[in-house]
This record gives sequence, C-alpha cells and structure tokens, in this order.
Amino acid sequence: MELKNYFAVLQRWGWLLVVCTALAGVTSYWLISRQPKVYQSRARYLIGPAIDNPNVTTNDLRAAGQIGQTYDELATSRAILQSAIDKLTLDIDPDSLREHVSSTFVETTQLLSIRATADDPQLAADIANTIGDVLIENSTGSPNNPQVLQRQQAQSQLARLQEVIRSGQAEIDQLLSQIQQTTDAVSQRALIVRMDERRSQLAAAQRSYSDLFQLLQTSNVNQIKLIEAAVPVPDAPIAPDVRQNVMAAIIAGLVLGVVAMMLLEYFNDVIYTPEVLRKATNLTYLGGLVRHKRLRGEAPQLITFTHPQTLAAESFRILRTNLQPDLTERQISSLLITSPSRGDGKTNAAANLAVVFARAGKRVVLVDANLRRPHIAAIFGLPDQDGLSTLLEHERLPEPVTVPSVPGLSIIPAGGTAINSSEILGSPRMSQFIYELQSWADVVLIDSAPLWYSDALALAPQVKGVLLIVSCGTTDRQSTINAVESLRLVGARVIGTVLNRVKAGPAYFYYPTFGANRPMLEDAKTVPTIAAGNSPRALTAAKVTSKTQNVD
Repeated sequence: MELKNYFAVLQRWGWLLVVCTALAGVTSYWLISRQPKVYQSRARYLIGPAIDNPNVTTNDLRAAGQIGQTYDELATSRAILQSAIDKLTLDIDPDSLREHVSSTFVETTQLLSIRATADDPQLAADIANTIGDVLIENSTGSPNNPQVLQRQQAQSQLARLQEVIRSGQAEIDQLLSQIQQTTDAVSQRALIVRMDERRSQLAAAQRSYSDLFQLLQTSNVNQIKLIEAAVPVPDAPIAPDVRQNVMAAIIAGLVLGVVAMMLLEYFNDVIYTPEVLRKATNLTYLGGLVRHKRLRGEAPQLITFTHPQTLAAESFRILRTNLQPDLTERQISSLLITSPSRGDGKTNAAANLAVVFARAGKRVVLVDANLRRPHIAAIFGLPDQDGLSTLLEHERLPEPVTVPSVPGLSIIPAGGTAINSSEILGSPRMSQFIYELQSWADVVLIDSAPLWYSDALALAPQVKGVLLIVSCGTTDRQSTINAVESLRLVGARVIGTVLNRVKAGPAYFYYPTFGANRPMLEDAKTVPTIAAGNSPRALTAAKVTSKTQNVD
C-alpha cells in the first residue's frame, strides 16, 4: 500500500481514531477522579554503631548489616504489626495491614526505611512511626533493656570520675605549691604525706575511668535508632496518578483506534478510490462526480442547472468531455446509465449529464426507464404520465417532452411504475423505440433501475453502451464485480465506470465555488415550463427559445 493510501484510510476512519482516544481519556479521567486518594509516609532508622562509635570496625558494619536485614523482615512480621495495631487501636488485621506497609534496608548506609500508606496522611505517618517504635522496644536499644541501663550507669559514673580526677589534680597542685613555700621541716613532711595520699587516690580514679571508658567504647551493633520520623504529606498523594493514568489510557485508546481502523479497512468491502474501482471492474475509469449539498428551496439534484459554477457542476462537464470520444469515434448514440445497487446516485448523474450535453449543443433525449422507482419527471418538474410504462398498451410511441429552460433537452417520462417492467424493457417494441430515438437525437441517455433487478439487464443489450455509476463510500466491491459480470453475460457493452459523491480534489481548487459576475440561468426557484406534444420529427426542426444563457 502506498503512502497516499494510508492517508486515505486515515481520512476515512480518522473519526474512529479520535473517538477511541477521546473516549479512553475521558472515561479514565472520570473513573480515576472518583477513586480515593492514597497517601504515604516514611520513617528512617539507623542500625548499628555507625554514628555513636568513632572507631567502628569492618566487622561491626558487617554484623550491623546482617542485623539490619533482620529488622527489615521484622518490620512486616505479624507480631510487630499486631503490636502497632494495638497501639493505634486500628480496626484491621495484621495481614491486611501488611499490604499497606513496606520496609527497605540499604546495607551501604545502614538505614532502614519503613513506609506506610493509608487514605489519611496522618494515619500513614502514625503507622510508620508506631512500627519503628515497636521495633525499638523489642531491640537491645530499648530504654528498658538491662544492657542499655548498664551503659547509662557507666556513663554517669564516668562523668563523676572525671570530676574526681579534676579536683584531685587541682588539690595536688595546691599541696605542691605549699611545700615549696614552707620552710618548716615538720610542716613540710606533713604536706608531702598528704600529697602522696592524693596521688594514690588520683591514680585509682584514673584506672577506674580507663576501665569504664574501654567498656563504653565496645560497639553495640544490635541497636536501632530513629533518624527521621514520618510526617503527614497531605498535598502529595501517591495514588491515583491522574496524569499518568490518563496518558496511558489515551495511548491505549490511540492504539485501539488504529487497530480498529485497520481491521475495518481490511474487512470493509466498500469502494472509496478510483484505484479500487479499476481493480475490481477492470474497466476504464471515466471520472468522479463531486459531492454537493442539497440547497433548500431549489432544485437540489440539478446542480448543473441551479449552480453551474460549482465544483460539482464542473465534474459533470469533465465527464461529458471524457465521454465525447465514445460518442463520436465509437458512435455510441444511446447510453444506459445504471448502478450496482440502490442509492448510488445514477438518476442524479443521468439528469445532470443530460443538461451538460444539451448545453454543449447536442440534441439529447433523457429516458426514464426506471419503471420501479421513477424520478426523472419529478427532478425536472414534469408530470409523470403517458410515459414508457404504457409502451405495450398503445400502438403509438411515447412523445418526448421538451424542457424550455434547457434548449436541446427532451424527456421521456416513465409514466409511473409497471409490474411487468422487465417485459416492457426487453420487448422488441422497446428496441424499436430506442432505434427511432437514435435516428433523430445526438445522445440518448437512459436511466434504468439498478442491477439488483432484471430491468437493466433486459435493456443493456439494446443500447450502444452502458455507463456504470458507483457511489464512493457506499457501493461495495462485490456488488460492483457482480454487476459487471452480469452485464458481460448478457452481451452489454460497458464503456466505463464513474465514481459518484467523491470529495473535490486539488484539480478543482482553482475553480470558484460561485461566480460573482457570471449570469445565472434563471432564478433557482423557477420551475421549468413544459411544452408537450412535439413529435420526434418536429422536434428536430423546432427552434426552442429560452430565457437562460448558456454558460459552457
């Protein structure tokens, strides 16, 4: 498939892509905005002596790492969670609380992080802090632990020994000064004895201080200490993430739209492009008829009459030009216009094509051979009587009705519906009637029923050529293929295909939508007058006057 075909697919099914994407985004936003918000808080704890002891060894850190892994597992254990539930008086069981609690121990930093989630930010912080408190209470670092009490007593005693050593050293210095100033031998001896006693006491205090200091320097690797308490964060819920979820839904909707678009294009059997039409029929593509709006209060189907400066009218003139070689070189004087199915716009095409042929100076007869649903007379504002449906009932042939607003154009109305339409159109009398019309008219255009019915197949072998109208975006490919095969089976001469209701392409962009200074044919609301009763021979010599001007 070429790149332009991908753009054509996008143009046809782009609305589906937009709908899927928008629906996914709006639906996800609506659902997510109604979900309760979830908040998370984090508390961090230090495992081991990394801060308290300046002389931490590698063995201490290794042991603290192993203990940290233990605390990581204990943080979400049933016993710890139950203790936290009891402290907070939560109406929840440990297994349900475990789904809202997580812990992470980073061995390189000796930090244990405890995270808790809840629909209330304060509750999330309380859960994280309470679990940390329970861990501290059950560790050797608890204030009620005997080892902790012993170390606290040693620290107090060490402070008292520091005071004793300081005061003892000061007293010794004072005694030494007195000994140097005293000249009396007896007094001097007494001061020396007292100074020796103080030195003995000072030495004993220094030894006790050294022992206690060594005790306190022993690393306590099995300890947990609060570093950062959990605090509520009401402005930053972690879920739902509206932006991320909506973007994911939009992407999913976009992918779904692309898949649906490709599947619809793959399984869709409708003809959209001239390339598909050529491939399906293997026939000459004669042109596309531009889609046009129906204008209120006017004859909307005769766009070549009411608004000849539009792109739609120009497309009929292009089709007329493309048909000209067949009419002159191949001498195709009668042309049957049909379609594979109903609603393809063949009647509209036949009526407008008759108008542009007549304005090119041709003598045109437009025959309404659709005896099942006739419309030609209504399009031109003519009474639908004494027409083709009475062909087998009367000896005389139906008389053409001239259209004064379009010089050179005559109409053979259907004369109403007929039950035996196939017999009428396939009769020798119909063949004779077409032959007589060809003898005095330049172009005979025949609008028939679609190829769903046998009428067109009965009529096709009696005309010089068949033009197949296919509606863009409506007619399916299989119906078109079946229609061409049916026409070939009855020996019809199919000269080509026309794609109806196509969008205007770049070739039409230069052409104005409405000519500001160009004269119109007539007031669009004016219904053409009818001049009936002219025979074919009289019609060839008649000079029909009109108030309108030829713009071709």
